[in-house]
Amino acid sequence: MKKWWTRLVALLLACGMLAGCAGKQPAPSPSLVTEKDNGKQEPYQIGLLQYRETNDLNSVREAFMSRLEEWGYDDAQVVIDYQNAEGQKDKAASICKQFVKDGADMIVALSTPAAQEAVAAVQNTNIRVVFAGENNAETTLGIKNSDRPEGNITGVAGQIPVSQTIDLALKGNAGLKKLGLLYSGGETSVNAVLEEARSYCNGKGVEIAEKAVNSDGEIPQAAAQLCAETDALLTVADDALAAAASKIAEEAKKAKKPWYAGSASLVREGALAAVGLDYSELGRTAADMAVELMAGKQVSQVPVEFLRTGEIYFNQETQAELDITFSEEVMREANFMVKEA
Repeated sequence: MKKWWTRLVALLLACGMLAGCAGKQPAPSPSLVTEKDNGKQEPYQIGLLQYRETNDLNSVREAFMSRLEEWGYDDAQVVIDYQNAEGQKDKAASICKQFVKDGADMIVALSTPAAQEAVAAVQNTNIRVVFAGENNAETTLGIKNSDRPEGNITGVAGQIPVSQTIDLALKGNAGLKKLGLLYSGGETSVNAVLEEARSYCNGKGVEIAEKAVNSDGEIPQAAAQLCAETDALLTVADDALAAAASKIAEEAKKAKKPWYAGSASLVREGALAAVGLDYSELGRTAADMAVELMAGKQVSQVPVEFLRTGEIYFNQETQAELDITFSEEVMREANFMVKEA
């Protein structure tokens, strides 16, 4: 894993346990407790907020929890209050306010809307926020210096390689003239990715037709309209669209148009292909950052991490139905996904 060894050493040093730990996962200090306002010594409290139920965010959460276990944290040291906002902004805000009221030491926020509500809730407190899944922390979270984050916010950003996805679409159809771009109008974190897609397509001579959806109910119709108007459909990483993956796949299948997505989980649901991030790595990296903070580092000493490298994923069943051929070189690099029973 990228930067794994560097971060491992940093964590070991932060925990004061570098000596004697070679060859195994270290365990943090068993005395990790915090003193509350009432004078009581209690385990470290983490509020874990997932904005909605998607396979990608589930992968982030599960990897985060597993990584903490690898570090040796148990309920006597760290208590995690996991909550799911079910895609509702007001509910996410309420959950974060309750975390603050309950005396959380840290909020771990999965996805941009969750991070935004966490940042708002911890204003004028000492509670730290670790985000995972954000695309553009400077714009959406106000972090001006990623190397030395100001305030109490840091985390791991997953920057979607959308230009690589467009290149993949062109390899499958060199005559691609018009690309349909579907995204959620409420997801401000995708703006930079959208601008990259527009600019890159312009440079390649590919026209773009866009549709922004503002509710889950609009997604199937918008997908159907774009498929009817274009040669292929493209979606970027977007929690709302991920939750409606099966409906998008159905519309693309009916129109016999390839759907290129932003993650492996959407390929599993029926998209033809994706150049996507490893969401489990997002979760593991976020956990390592949380450990550094729990071990005593200041937020300014824990830089924002950027995961940029994507892998190619294909759904062979969809590919066979569309009869689209890619070069042997592309297929050799690919991972193949199947829909889970």
